[in-house]
Amino acid sequence: MESLTFFKILMLQKKLSNKDIAKKMGVSEVSIKDWIDGKKTIPYKRLDELKKVLEIDNPDLLSEKMRLPTLEEMGLVGDTSVENVIAEKKMEQIIWQPVGSDLRNFYSSILSEKVSSPPVSIKDMRLEPVREEVELIEGGFVSVWGVQDGNNYMTFNKFQRIQKGDIVMFYSAQKFIAYGTIVGKIISEELSMELWKSHDFKNIYIIKDVRPMDEEYSEWTKQIYGKASRSLQGLRILDEEKSKHGLKILGQI
Repeated sequence: MESLTFFKILMLQKKLSNKDIAKKMGVSEVSIKDWIDGKKTIPYKRLDELKKVLEIDNPDLLSEKMRLPTLEEMGLVGDTSVENVIAEKKMEQIIWQPVGSDLRNFYSSILSEKVSSPPVSIKDMRLEPVREEVELIEGGFVSVWGVQDGNNYMTFNKFQRIQKGDIVMFYSAQKFIAYGTIVGKIISEELSMELWKSHDFKNIYIIKDVRPMDEEYSEWTKQIYGKASRSLQGLRILDEEKSKHGLKILGQI
C-alpha cells in the first residue's frame, strides 16, 4: 500500500505520475518515490522547483515538510480518487519510541510516578490545532512526547507519518515500559521548553490512555522480526504487516 503524504495527495489531484514529476524536475523516479514515501528528505534546493511543478500557492505546505492537510483545506471533499486512498490508509501503525535510560522526561510528560493525571490539560491553548481530538478525552489531561527534527529531517519525516489512532510503545533499558494511543500532533517550541527545557523537541505528539507495561524488547523483536534484538536506536514505525502483528499481541485487534 502506498504512503499517503501531501505530495501524494497533490499528485492524485493533478493526475501526475512519478515519471511526470521526475521528468519535470530532471531527477530520477527513484528519488521521487523516496520523497513521496518519506524515506528521504526533499533537498532544500529542490523545494522551490517542486512548488512550481505542483502549483503550490502556499509555501508553508512544503516548508513544513509535507504536513498532510485535511480534505477541506485542499478543497477535495467529494474527490473519490483521494478519499478512497485515505480510507485504505486508515490501518493503525505501531510506533516504537525510545525515551532514554534517564526516565525523568518520561515521568514528567507521559506517565508520572507521583500523580495520577498526565501533565497537559486539554484546555491548554497550545493544543488548539487538535482541539476536536482532545475535547472528549475523559479526565481532561493528555500525555505528550516530543522529537527533534533529526539529521536531514529524518526523524521529522517519521513524525509526519504518525497519525491519529496509532499505538506508541515507549522503550527504555531494553524493555517496553508503556504504551498509549496517539490522538494528534502539534509543533510547539514553547511547550517543548516548558516540559523538557529545550526548544529542540518541538515536534510533539499527543497520547491518551497510557498504560504501563514491562516486556522485553528482545522478545518483541523475536515475535515481530523472527530474530531477537537488544537495542532500539531512534523512533521506528512498523510497516503494515508488522503493525498488525504487534496490535494482535497487544490485544488491540
